[in-house]
Amino acid sequence: MKTYHGTRFAVGNTAVYVDEQTDSHTLHSYKLPHVFFHSPDGFEWGYFGSGPADLALSILADYFRPRHGVLTREMVMHGILHPAIALHQSFKAEFIAPIKGDKWEFTCAHIDTWLDVPEINERYEKVLQSIREQNQFFKQFERKDQHAKNNQS
Repeated sequence: MKTYHGTRFAVGNTAVYVDEQTDSHTLHSYKLPHVFFHSPDGFEWGYFGSGPADLALSILADYFRPRHGVLTREMVMHGILHPAIALHQSFKAEFIAPIKGDKWEFTCAHIDTWLDVPEINERYEKVLQSIREQNQFFKQFERKDQHAKNNQS
């Protein structure tokens, strides 16, 4: 179970960590990697802006990583499909912008529940379908490339 938590020390000076309990006795903690897209200044919360958008994107990128792989800024900029990209603005509106105060915490169970909301789940399923279609499209080119290499031998 993952727990996401943040602390604001001063405006523009925040720290966001992920605590991951991998079994009943082990706790692994790490700083949430920043997926730079909207904000060059880092994470923020409590309003609708670029810092909160990057926080939402980075949390979802971490949450979806086991199922959908690492999300990088380059992937975001090149339009590679990923659930974190498709859902981060809605996540920001639901979880990040409403935060009051300098400390917050929520778990992946909160995200699981949010993903079960019909409107969000429908968007998530559409993204998954688009990812499958994109993967099939790229596999066509991989097969053609492999066929061309085999014919050159």
